[in-house]
Amino acid sequence: MRNNETLRIFGTKGFVESTDGGTRTRLVTLAGAVEPLNTSAADTDYFSFVTAHLAAGAAMPLSLEAELHPLRMLLRAKQNIRSDPRAAAQRGNLAARHAATSPAAGRDAGFHRGRQPIYLVIANGSWSRAVPCHVHLRNFRATQATGIVLASSHLDAKPLLERKQDAVSNFAVLLAAEDATGVIPPHAVVFVTLTR
Repeated sequence: MRNNETLRIFGTKGFVESTDGGTRTRLVTLAGAVEPLNTSAADTDYFSFVTAHLAAGAAMPLSLEAELHPLRMLLRAKQNIRSDPRAAAQRGNLAARHAATSPAAGRDAGFHRGRQPIYLVIANGSWSRAVPCHVHLRNFRATQATGIVLASSHLDAKPLLERKQDAVSNFAVLLAAEDATGVIPPHAVVFVTLTR
């Protein structure tokens, strides 16, 4: 049985991937993939760097500015989206931009956010079976739901998509009272926007 853990670290020219508990590794760039990666060299874990820095003032591998750079870029992009009227008009059609909750057969959550939409990101890690999902929304009666599903049924498929249609499609969400339900395909992530 396969271990469904996957770690991808993205850079400006590609990404590094580790799957199946670290037994499969590769580096993917536009030039191609290198597989497996040589991980035999001893390495220092990050916690050891932190403790050495606190105890003896040893240098960290990255400056604080470099470590926080991805977070700062994310916050800056989010701020730009909020302040751009064109982006605000498009937000309702781009559910893949948003994040919120966790997967489950049944979730119960209370919301007191006025007329703001709710954004859900729900994942199914199983390679072989679809998973029904039921979300109960206390104090939030949705009148409209839009969904997008990202799915790949092949473990060794190309990591860089050539066509959007190969992995992206619409996701059906059924609304009834304060409930939203759907069936998540195998090995997929769904992005759902619920509006009052």
